Amino acid sequence: MITAILYNPASGKGKAASVARTIFECLGPSRAALLATRPVPEPPITAHELAPAEAVIVAGGDGTLHAALPALVAHGAPIYHAPCGTENLFARHFGMSAHADAVRRALDARQTRRIDLGLLHAAGLSCPSRPFSLMASIGPDASIIHRLAAARRGPISHATYLPHIGAELLRPSLPRMRVVADGHALVTDRRGWLVVANAPNYARGINPAPSASMTDALLDVRFFPATNALAAAWWFLACRVRRADARRGVICAAARHIEVALPPDEGGQPTAFVQADGDAVKLPAQPRDGPNLLTFTLQPGSLTVLLPAPGTP
Repeated sequence: MITAILYNPASGKGKAASVARTIFECLGPSRAALLATRPVPEPPITAHELAPAEAVIVAGGDGTLHAALPALVAHGAPIYHAPCGTENLFARHFGMSAHADAVRRALDARQTRRIDLGLLHAAGLSCPSRPFSLMASIGPDASIIHRLAAARRGPISHATYLPHIGAELLRPSLPRMRVVADGHALVTDRRGWLVVANAPNYARGINPAPSASMTDALLDVRFFPATNALAAAWWFLACRVRRADARRGVICAAARHIEVALPPDEGGQPTAFVQADGDAVKLPAQPRDGPNLLTFTLQPGSLTVLLPAPGTP
């Protein structure tokens, strides 16, 4: 079985490249090929480049996996995430390891699972139907990611986020929005934080949708109403201690089709920010005569995951 080892040269100060090389040496050149991702604005990889592979190992962080999703879905081979990033939520969810022997054992065992992906649609995006495996959100967490992306000059750590979190506390992004899930109105012109989750895990254990599943053909929706930084901080704390769903005011749903309208903001707040799998999503310019319209849909069973071998620590 030929395996493509896809790695991000910029991930983890070269850690992903080192991990990819170690896996390649473990498998041998007759079983594996090394492929480096390209930097934006080019597509990181194409399905054509992956064409000979019967499995794909992605060495990098959640961002590397997210950026490669269109090519991975189009190619269709099972994927394994060798974690080399800051959070590695996808790998953590499945218990995946970056150790070469664990990867080799997974390839030998060939146990797979098909999972759902979410799709973010918005007119004017460079990728009109942007897939995500973990979650997407609109609000202060997305604003922090946008702040970081604008200032980023190299590899990041948890500490890199701290000044951007401080800036967000001073001027939080809590946009007004309207949310409709499977035809039912959930939110009507309220400010707050919206999460559309395909998986239960979120950064630093702040899990806003702990019941989300990658295999239930549904997206979990959570809207946390907030008009100021203190209210938003309380919601983040409640998610961290697994008490958010029990607090009054949170709006919960599970749906396959979610529509979000972001009306023009007249209150001096920043334009709404959106993120998907921890990557900043740049929205088109706010229309002068109406709202930005976003749609979240589901692509059931569209990605095949190569699972760790039984008994792998």
